[in-house]
Amino acid sequence: MEKPQGLIISGDSAYFPESLAQLKVQIITVDPTKEQPQFIPVDKFPQIIKYVLPSLSEEIRRRGVLDSTKVKIWIDKEGNPQLAIIVESSNKILNEPSLVEAMNCRFTPAIMDKAPAPVWITIPFRFSK
Repeated sequence: MEKPQGLIISGDSAYFPESLAQLKVQIITVDPTKEQPQFIPVDKFPQIIKYVLPSLSEEIRRRGVLDSTKVKIWIDKEGNPQLAIIVESSNKILNEPSLVEAMNCRFTPAIMDKAPAPVWITIPFRFSK
């Protein structure tokens, strides 16, 4: 799968520049003096409607890498990934393919109070030959 147009990969994160302004506004509205919950309750969690298996380079396949990553993804009200962060990785060589494919996934929106809501989710990517 190809890297989506406009996607920026920086270290262990991937994002669309235009989504950062929206994300900053949402973060600023949270009281920074209080500890924030890792879990935000919603009535219905997002469901994956398009899951893309990470494509591996020939070099990675030759090396026989059989590992996994976990990616935390900020999903907007439409079910589109806007930010992805590697939260766990058994091999750094798999981070970029995981970020690209996480940003290529599509979801149903989370539902809170009968309306679509943005939310964080974490999904695993498992790699094999």
